[in-house]
Amino acid sequence: MLSTQLTSVDNTILSNDVVNTATIQGVQSLLERRTANNKKFGKLELIMPTTPTRAIDQDDDAAEPRNIIAGFLLDTSGSMQGDKLAHAVNTIKKIMEVLQSERNGKTLQCQPIHAWIYVITFNSVANLVIPFQEITEETIPTINEKLDNIKVNGSTNYEIAFRKQTEVIEEIIRKLNDPEDPHQQPSSVAGGRNPRQFHLIRFFETDGEITEGSKNIGLLCKMMRNTTTTTTTTTECTKSHRITFEDYVIGYGTDVDLGCLKELAAATHPSTVASSLVTILNTEDIGFKTGEILFKLIMRCGNNWEISVETSDDATAVELFEYQTHQWSAKTSIHSMIYGEKRSLWIQYTPSSTGHLLPPIQVNIKYENQFTGEKFTYQFEHEIPRAPTTDDDSAAAAAVTTVIPMINGMIQIEIFKMFREIEAERYDKDTIVREAYKILRMLKSIEAMSMTSIASYPEIICQTQNLITDVKVIIGLTTIQDPRKLKMVIHDRRMCSGEQEVFNSGATFSRKYINDEEKFEEDAIRVINAAKTKTLDATDATDHPPATDHPSRLYEEFNDALPSRISTSSSYAPDDYLDSVCGGGRRDAAAHGSEIRALCVRIAVARNKNEDTSAEELYQEMQTQQYGYGHHYQYDEEEYAAYHHQHDTFSSTPMDDVYTQRRMAIMRQVSS
Repeated sequence: MLSTQLTSVDNTILSNDVVNTATIQGVQSLLERRTANNKKFGKLELIMPTTPTRAIDQDDDAAEPRNIIAGFLLDTSGSMQGDKLAHAVNTIKKIMEVLQSERNGKTLQCQPIHAWIYVITFNSVANLVIPFQEITEETIPTINEKLDNIKVNGSTNYEIAFRKQTEVIEEIIRKLNDPEDPHQQPSSVAGGRNPRQFHLIRFFETDGEITEGSKNIGLLCKMMRNTTTTTTTTTECTKSHRITFEDYVIGYGTDVDLGCLKELAAATHPSTVASSLVTILNTEDIGFKTGEILFKLIMRCGNNWEISVETSDDATAVELFEYQTHQWSAKTSIHSMIYGEKRSLWIQYTPSSTGHLLPPIQVNIKYENQFTGEKFTYQFEHEIPRAPTTDDDSAAAAAVTTVIPMINGMIQIEIFKMFREIEAERYDKDTIVREAYKILRMLKSIEAMSMTSIASYPEIICQTQNLITDVKVIIGLTTIQDPRKLKMVIHDRRMCSGEQEVFNSGATFSRKYINDEEKFEEDAIRVINAAKTKTLDATDATDHPPATDHPSRLYEEFNDALPSRISTSSSYAPDDYLDSVCGGGRRDAAAHGSEIRALCVRIAVARNKNEDTSAEELYQEMQTQQYGYGHHYQYDEEEYAAYHHQHDTFSSTPMDDVYTQRRMAIMRQVSS
């Protein structure tokens, strides 16, 4: 049965022995801000059971199966030629293999899966290449043969694709509800539902912008979900099979219209349809990401989660952090959860100024089972727990397992803010890099402390390493000059990090980070400021202005009184940031690379090579090389790749349980 757990910290965390050590002093200002004015910062965990709670009678031949229809709307325009089409087709084949292997219940032994498929290709026209049919050992060879004959040609027309999909789904509905059709058979399971429940998961796969047909996003959103049963899927249906829907919009490469795909994936047409956008920059990642989707489908215990919090005292504010909008709110949503999962939500609690007693927090949870049509509502009440102490060894250990995850939660919010600011291009990349370096030093100190007792704190280590990977991705993002590619990577990694996924979103860009480059930030700033001061002094002496493209701004001292130099507010006047604490940020600076980071990388590589080249000489060399390239401050990735020694992790929990192993096995199978 679903359960919840609440842990919290307040300003007493500042005197906690775990924090008050030399190894993690860098988090002090962050803790002060998150717990100011008697505010409490907490973690609300949603804890799912490891298996369905429904008991299975041993006398039954089998449990009632989940009936899944996998529908594919595949872009076959000319740009899909080559690896994109090959990987997409192979992924469909592998999905069939996995679904077939689950027919008798493999991952969840008490939950067999019966699956059907259809495939529509579209370019300038749309064709049903794989008609609706059940996935069985007998049908798979014929389906694979037809998939191998798919060709590419023509332009990209979303409108004609969605019209064809509506036509196909209407025919499927007719077949399922036709008493003479072989699909309309009573359930073979004793006591099973008849009419049965079907869940249709629609994959819309494209690699480009619309070049033909309607470009009206609102119209396309409605067309994408248009079936005659759309309005009846939310009510009980006693005579016809009940069909629920779910959409995955998958964008390949950087040529897609990200704004359009985000709108298509928005679950607002109607709100009962679960939708997600998955971005894929490298074709070899298609299998990994689809494998992740498939595993979650197999292990799913609920969709369309709504979580809200409140107290009995109107003057007391309690809020959850919504990572997608970067706002604190009384409610948030989650696409789905799986059996055996723990999902952490960050919470802040601000008591009323006059109140002495802290009213309890009431947690309200709603979700639905799309395979059965059942809807669930839970309510939990949590007293505000006392802050941990460190009076003895056991209390100290408990304090570590409470305090460190809370600090990591605060850091994760700062990371989400950095993703947002890079995407909005509100700050120059030097500011972003310096903020990332500061957060990276915090996380590395936490990692070092946790590593001293690896057997005691494996979850903390995994959580910390996952956040370190996020920061490395942010550092790697500062090297991307293509704004479309930048936004794709940000969406990819931010969604992955927020939903606590396993698949390797952003791995390529995290590996642009050079091991320990942040250690040389102080040297880099000293050298850069000295060189710029000399240039400015020479300019004053000659009374001649410097070249307009020369980055003459000096880097100020790092103001560590603020936990983040990036504002929490997401509302900006157009030029607010010009005079902000980031200091001298230029609107056009976001288009350039980071000068500080470019020098840090060169120093780090030179030290790894045991070279005697000084930081001053490296800066002069960098200036000579870069002025012809618009101050992008690029570096030779092939040369520096040898100095990437760290191991990236993409899991927020230890990967030694049976479900995680099965999860990875499915991802490998689909991507093979």
